[in-house]
Amino acid sequence: MYQINPKVLKTPVEDGKILLLEPKTGMYYELDETSCHIFQLLSQGETSESIVQKLVENYDVSNHQAEEDYQLFLQQLIEKNIVFEG
Repeated sequence: MYQINPKVLKTPVEDGKILLLEPKTGMYYELDETSCHIFQLLSQGETSESIVQKLVENYDVSNHQAEEDYQLFLQQLIEKNIVFEG
C-alpha cells in the first residue's frame, strides 16, 4: 500500500486543482482534476486495484489505459518524494 508523505503540504487552488509543496526540495507541484482524484484516493488508503477501477468508472477509459496512467503518475509521485510505499 502507498502512503502520502506526511511532510508534504497541500492546498486547493482554482478549478478543483491541488498545489503540493515537497518541503525537503522546496518544489511545488500542481495536480489537475484526474491527478487530484488519484491523490485523494491514495490519501484515503485505497488500494492500487481500487484506484484503477475507480478511474475506469469515472473517466470512461479501458482498464489497461487506467492502469498505465495510474502507474506512471504513481511513479512520478514516488520520485518526487510525495508518496512512499509503506
